[in-house]
Amino acid sequence: MDSTPDAGRPSVVLHIDLDALVANYRALVQACEGASVAAVVKADAYGLGVAPIADALVEAGCDDFFVSSVAEGLALRTCVPTGRIFVLAGATDVPETCVRARLVPVLNTAEEIRVWVACGEGLAAAIQIDTGMTRAGLNWQEVQALCAHPPVWERLHLCLVMTHLACADTSLAVMNEMQRADFEVICGLLPKAPTSLSNSAGVLLGRAYHGDLVRPGLALYGLKVSDAPQKLQPVVRLEARVLQIREVRDDVSIGYGATAWLSAPARIATIGVGYADGYPRALGNKGEVVVAGVRVPIVGRVSMDLATIDISALAVDAVAVGDMVELVGATLSWEEVAHWAETINYELLTRLSARIPRLYRWHGHAVTF
Repeated sequence: MDSTPDAGRPSVVLHIDLDALVANYRALVQACEGASVAAVVKADAYGLGVAPIADALVEAGCDDFFVSSVAEGLALRTCVPTGRIFVLAGATDVPETCVRARLVPVLNTAEEIRVWVACGEGLAAAIQIDTGMTRAGLNWQEVQALCAHPPVWERLHLCLVMTHLACADTSLAVMNEMQRADFEVICGLLPKAPTSLSNSAGVLLGRAYHGDLVRPGLALYGLKVSDAPQKLQPVVRLEARVLQIREVRDDVSIGYGATAWLSAPARIATIGVGYADGYPRALGNKGEVVVAGVRVPIVGRVSMDLATIDISALAVDAVAVGDMVELVGATLSWEEVAHWAETINYELLTRLSARIPRLYRWHGHAVTF
């Protein structure tokens, strides 16, 4: 049967439940009693759309946000007129822009600190301490060298001292405690300021790792962040439309490279998602989707815009052209699909293409932004 759905309907859709996002934020606030809860919304809120995500979080009471770059900070400032926006990449190239937009740079080197204090005395900034990631931030020796010149701190409003845990997703990793202890010692050398150690996974390590402010990102969006138990609501669901159903009456090969063969009789459905949407090519011949509540296999390679699934096990009237099938969601978790694709849930979520329509639900209603 060669048919296509009605013109204009998207072939793949990302559903985002802002009510669940807010519920997750409030659950994290409750779990981190005594610490403030910021929201990490870098990379366009992990690809979900920074404006609607920020609007919902601001309404829920979130005052602090983290982004990756000054450009992201400027975009967020239009949605967050009064809250603090921390820029993880600092502001060495455009410090004046940061000042005008009231962005708070996270300073990672002695040179960044020098450039920032040259912009004016008493400007708020955070600094990052490298306690084991060996990626960004001041190490032990660099902190000691700066402490030999106390005037630098007198010219800086140090509003946050932060570090980043390398193994927080493994709750029993020895390195977690090593980093926490080293961070405590280094903070003792610095002017007294609020502290921050934990991303989403670090939050689950307990109060000793919370400091004064925690920085969840992925946990807000309901994805699993570590081997520790978590009770968060799913926020994101990805669906694709059935574009064609084919009755297989002779043995056939399927897709590029003829990597799959089906023996007749069989039924194949073509769905409107592919690697141009960020749906991993690696899922060919090993991933699954959910059709009418039943898991069915992907057969053949995932191509740029299309994938094929074997629906032979379903009743003929169980699925029709135009129906939506679950790619990731309530039945197929982001973690399970990421495992099939040999990646992590972070990458699976953030690589989804901007061409996929984002459909939002807020206060129990479908909303547009």
